Amino acid sequence: MKVLAVFNSKSGDAWKYTQLLLPYLDHFGVPYESLDVGTAVFAADRQRHPLVILSHPDILSSLDGNAAAAGIVGRIEDMVKKGSGLVSFDPLFPLPGMSPAEGTDGSAGPNATKTSRLRFGEKPHYIIQNREPGEELMLFGPLVLHAGASPDEDVLISGNDHVLLGVMTAGGSGSASNGRIVRWTSMSWMHSSVLGPLGGLDGCLWRSIVWAAAKPFVLRCLPPIVTMRVDDVAGQGHLFGKPPLYWVDIAVRYGFKPWLGLFLYNLRPKAVDEVREYVTTRNADAFPHAFGRPPRNKGTKEFYYDPQALPLRSKVYDEFIYYDHNENRNWSDEEAMRGLKAVDEWYDRHRPLPKSSYIVPHWYEISTNTLPYVTDIWKCEYLGMCKEIDLPLSGGTPWLMSGPYRLYEKQGEAERGKGPVYYADFVTPAGKTLFNTVTEIRDDAG
Repeated sequence: MKVLAVFNSKSGDAWKYTQLLLPYLDHFGVPYESLDVGTAVFAADRQRHPLVILSHPDILSSLDGNAAAAGIVGRIEDMVKKGSGLVSFDPLFPLPGMSPAEGTDGSAGPNATKTSRLRFGEKPHYIIQNREPGEELMLFGPLVLHAGASPDEDVLISGNDHVLLGVMTAGGSGSASNGRIVRWTSMSWMHSSVLGPLGGLDGCLWRSIVWAAAKPFVLRCLPPIVTMRVDDVAGQGHLFGKPPLYWVDIAVRYGFKPWLGLFLYNLRPKAVDEVREYVTTRNADAFPHAFGRPPRNKGTKEFYYDPQALPLRSKVYDEFIYYDHNENRNWSDEEAMRGLKAVDEWYDRHRPLPKSSYIVPHWYEISTNTLPYVTDIWKCEYLGMCKEIDLPLSGGTPWLMSGPYRLYEKQGEAERGKGPVYYADFVTPAGKTLFNTVTEIRDDAG
């Protein structure tokens, strides 16, 4: 039942297998076995696999002689003829019935094109079934494509009339063989500077694996769960003539279980009562996100602010709990503890009101001297974080190097603007082990 992932450690592009493709295979739950044709023989009598993946460009380079390359090509063709599927990320590999591209992945050849957008095909297909016919996907950076379509190939994704994703059945549509072939002509879209994970092609990637594989085929993947996290919850429903948290009731009725990042001091008593009702009935989860936004100026002077609030610690903007945001530094140990104790006092006044085991601090900012209290006293096990602790979320702050996808790529800024953010991995900030889980689908609808 295992996929055979073929790579060549002697190729200069082998890193694309380990750094770009493997994080996807691991996170999607693809059962695979790696075969390094640079050091091991591709046995002629190899057992059948439901799918073969050519895992990076230029797999045949640096092999010992043409016979070795020809042997690999012949064995893969034989497996496909016997019904195994094939997904190729090698534009130079001579696939059955398809013309190789004229350049390597990412290089600009004579017939190459640079595109800033991708176009999905007009014809329905399982791999692109969640896309509208002819829909376009904007990229964050240019993508170089080389290949034109082969005669028996259905083009599912293209850019400037050059193929990014094409599919066909081995031997053509009239062939008795049922081996299916998927061709990705570039892996460069997997870079965050071009598109990256959660940028719009992840679904097409796992569906291309499922479609090509001989059946039965199993992915050990998560079900399609949609989470709902809402920060800066201040209970302002009265501005619209509604109960403070009217939108939580709507969300619950539609099957969501929201996580509420509370602005503690902005919550009127009636709003606190609503939070308590949702949390104690387990229809929502809530956690102290920040103290909130004081009535400092014309735009906020009508805001409710708890009369028993901790004295203001900043001169502008919001009042933070876990980090001195306005000064871009950690609180002193004394001030950090004063803020945490003030949170406890607020919760003591509003018992019973359980805290979530998941913390997302305001602006993702938290310091070494506050996190142990959160884990040891408040018993948090889960964290939402896209950068290291003790740093502000501002231009120049690098993103967190963590799984499943940000394990190798050069660190960009944590505040990427249009780029999506996704983490699901264990982290140990301040020596405390938590599971970091955070999803932000950014640039929705342009």
